[in-house]
Amino acid sequence: MQSNEINFCEKIKLRRLSKTSLTSSFHEAQSLLHITKKSLDPELLNLFEVTQAMLAVVEDYGHNKELEGNEPAYHNRQHFADACLSLAIFLTKTQVFSDHEKQLLLLTILSHDYGHRGISQKLNNQSHEEETVVLLKNSPLKKLSAADFHLLSELIIGTTPHNLTTINARHLKEPNNPVYFMQSLINDADIAASFIDSLTPSLTRAILIESGNLSPSDQEVLSGIAFFKQNFHITTDIAKRFLT
Repeated sequence: MQSNEINFCEKIKLRRLSKTSLTSSFHEAQSLLHITKKSLDPELLNLFEVTQAMLAVVEDYGHNKELEGNEPAYHNRQHFADACLSLAIFLTKTQVFSDHEKQLLLLTILSHDYGHRGISQKLNNQSHEEETVVLLKNSPLKKLSAADFHLLSELIIGTTPHNLTTINARHLKEPNNPVYFMQSLINDADIAASFIDSLTPSLTRAILIESGNLSPSDQEVLSGIAFFKQNFHITTDIAKRFLT
C-alpha cells in the first residue's frame, strides 16, 4: 500500500469513526485548498460566501431531520462530510482548475444530496438528483451566477447512479475535457469512503437499511458489498492513486 493511500484512507476512516461534524469536516476540506477571503476577487468572494451559507443550510436541515428521526441512514451529513474531504484531497493533486472552479466543486459535493429522501423514498417521476437541483433553486445557491448554477446542476445530475458508467466513460475517452474531469472527480469522491476496506461493511449496511431492509444479515451485507464492487468503480487517475 502506497503512503498516499494509507494517509487518505486513515484520514477518511478517522473522520468517519470520530463522527466529525459536517461543518468541521468541510472547513478542513476548505483549508486544504488554501482559498481564503483575503485573496478573493468579487466573483470568487460571492461564491465563497454562498458556500458558507449553504453549509449552514445543509447542516441545519440534516440536524432537524435527525431530531425527527428521518435523516437517511447513508445519505446523511456523515456521507456529505466524507465526500467533501475526499474531493478536497483529490483537488490538491491537480493544477488543472482555478480557485473559482475548485470552490464551485466543493460547493457541488456539499450540495449534491441536499434533501435526499433516502433510497426507498424516491419520487416516481423524478430522481433524487433532479429533486435536489429543484430544491437548490430556492437555497443560497440562487445567488450564484447563471453559469455557475448551470454547471453545478449538471454535475449533480451526473451523480445519478444508473448513469455513472456512461458518464465516467466520457472522462476515460476524453481525459483532457475539464468538465468531464470535474464530473468524474465528483463521482469518485462521492463513493470513495466505500472503497476503504474497513468502512465498506458498515456503509453497505447503511445503504441496505436506507433501502428498506432495516435489519440486514451478515450475508446480505456481503452480497451488498459484492454488488457494489461489481457495479461501482473509481475512474480518475488521482482517486485511483489513493484507493486502488
